[in-house]
Amino acid sequence: MSKVLIMEYQSGIRNFMLVNLQRAGFEVAEVATGEQAVDRIRRDATIRVAVLSAHAPGINGQEICRRIKDSGRPYAVILTAERDQKVDPTAGADEVLIKPFSPAELTEMVGRHMRKITRQIPREGDLLISGGFVMNVRNHSLDKQGERIRLTQDEYCVMKLFLSHPGKILTKQMILDQVWGADHTAGTRIVDVNIQRLRNKIEDDAAQPRHITTVLDDGYRWDISAK
Repeated sequence: MSKVLIMEYQSGIRNFMLVNLQRAGFEVAEVATGEQAVDRIRRDATIRVAVLSAHAPGINGQEICRRIKDSGRPYAVILTAERDQKVDPTAGADEVLIKPFSPAELTEMVGRHMRKITRQIPREGDLLISGGFVMNVRNHSLDKQGERIRLTQDEYCVMKLFLSHPGKILTKQMILDQVWGADHTAGTRIVDVNIQRLRNKIEDDAAQPRHITTVLDDGYRWDISAK
């Protein structure tokens, strides 16, 4: 289910927003700080609308907006601000909600953006999901914890093969045949090279890979137990 995230450092306003959005039928997550919001957004792929305090202490809503708008995931961001507070238009927010606002203003704005974003969400068959990784096979993209990972075409094809066969051992020859074709002359060395490049991009520690593991020196496996 698509979710709304509230980031508001003032507990009274945050509770007001939470109660009214829940009454309107939305599933809502709430945090008090920008740091918590960034972490929640990275971990929760169901968040579609973020209502963020534009001038919160620490990482404010404008900075969060700049970060997540480049992630490739479908979001709408609503910034809340006092009437006398300026909001940087280059932050990329979809709309600004001026405090104080009524329950009707809040729920109407969130609902409008939720409907718009929902229409942009890929169909289920377009996604390959494993842990914090989400591959969209329609636009050839890969996200890890909500952050876009840039892949070459060969790296993308290898990664797609792994995500399509989670937990299964794929020999080097099998990967070579599926990605480069059975008549490719480079041999399995090209597989090893691209695996190392992928590990450098997706693993927390490429020297000790947890996701793409080596099996008996002859193949690799996407480890579904890795988080």
